[in-house]
Amino acid sequence: MSSLFSHAVEDDLVAVNPALKPGKFLPKISKRRKIDPLTREEVSLLLETAKMKLPRYYPLFLCAARTGLRMGELLALQWQDIDWRARFIEVRRNYPHWQLTTPKSGETRRVDMSRELGQTLKDLPLERQIDAGAAGAEIPLWVFPNETGGLLHPHNIRDRVFYGLLTKAKLRRVRFHDLRHTFASLLL
Repeated sequence: MSSLFSHAVEDDLVAVNPALKPGKFLPKISKRRKIDPLTREEVSLLLETAKMKLPRYYPLFLCAARTGLRMGELLALQWQDIDWRARFIEVRRNYPHWQLTTPKSGETRRVDMSRELGQTLKDLPLERQIDAGAAGAEIPLWVFPNETGGLLHPHNIRDRVFYGLLTKAKLRRVRFHDLRHTFASLLL
């Protein structure tokens, strides 16, 4: 409609284009969801429950809570992205919508690791080697692989594992992305 009125202005059929900026007259509709971070106590309960009830996924949730990485960044994390000596993770790729891409910003970034997270991730290859040795396979390229060594399915992590963990921990239902907001809130 704005385009039609613009042509009419050019042809001197109307003086102004009433549809030029309709956004300033319409109410703003926010597409953002409410940010709902967990408290420090809730994070502790979530991680303790994960350690006890879902030990396979504990490192993933610890990494999410201690780094603020997006789910796709966690799922696309490879061993080569971790600098053990300087204790940081270099975020080089993302896994949104079942595609490996660059991080959301388009650029890599470094994220510091806590001592607890560093030790937990350092212990993972040994555990994976034991599991792989029993099955006769190699250690997967991914830090948080599925049972066959491939990429985890984001919907399964969110819908089955994460929401199930919240239920087991008797915590309110928050989004997986709220772990990112939790990390930032606790830093503040």
